[in-house]
Amino acid sequence: MSAAGSAVIGRPRAVVRMSGLRFARALLVLATGVTAAVPVIVATVHAVQARWMPGADQAIIATRAHDVFTSHTPLVGQYTTAAGVMGRVTSDPGPMLDWLIALPARFGSPASITVTMASPTLGARRGSACQIATAAAISAA
Repeated sequence: MSAAGSAVIGRPRAVVRMSGLRFARALLVLATGVTAAVPVIVATVHAVQARWMPGADQAIIATRAHDVFTSHTPLVGQYTTAAGVMGRVTSDPGPMLDWLIALPARFGSPASITVTMASPTLGARRGSACQIATAAAISAA
């Protein structure tokens, strides 16, 4: 190694080893994350292979996403059927979904919308799986 490297000449590098319990916890977190991710990955691959096209509510969301970079940018969420319960016209909380898929809807194919939607879903599942596995490991200790 060079003089700027992390190893000092004449000294062996420290080897970091995990204890058996720590390794089991890390393996549990990894297994839980993979288990949570598999259904999303399988559904995304299936939708891309089946050449999924947006329909019904998904088509409205794709259309609203296409409007994001125009003078008609959505500022409220999609119309909701909760209006019947509320007694007045109501929208979903916000247009974040429209903004998330704006670029894939405008420049990509339906497959790019599917992959874009899978990304935050996988992130959320990974976070939940890590919390569950960590809680399980802590309670087992």
